[in-house]
Amino acid sequence: MINKGKARNAIYSAAGIYMLYTAWMLYGNLDDADGDGTLFLIFTIIFALAGIALIGLGLWNLYKENGKTVSQSGADKDKTAADTDTPEDTAELNSTPDAPDERSK
Repeated sequence: MINKGKARNAIYSAAGIYMLYTAWMLYGNLDDADGDGTLFLIFTIIFALAGIALIGLGLWNLYKENGKTVSQSGADKDKTAADTDTPEDTAELNSTPDAPDERSK
């Protein structure tokens, strides 16, 4: 199953790319605008900034999610490594060879 957070962030990035494309098309049509084209220029800037913001937001959230996944998997590996020690292994590590066995007394 797809992680909803990753899908949402990919959609943010795709929407940002589309807004940058729209800003580029608006900029390309500035010569065809009625009047002085001030409104086209304003919306070109707004669309470009919004596109950059959406791309940045999507990529930043993906980066943060991947960082959590990597750190959690590392913690899981440490936990499973600690769980694989059997009581016999830890008893051997804690005992010294020169100490007499308590049961023999």
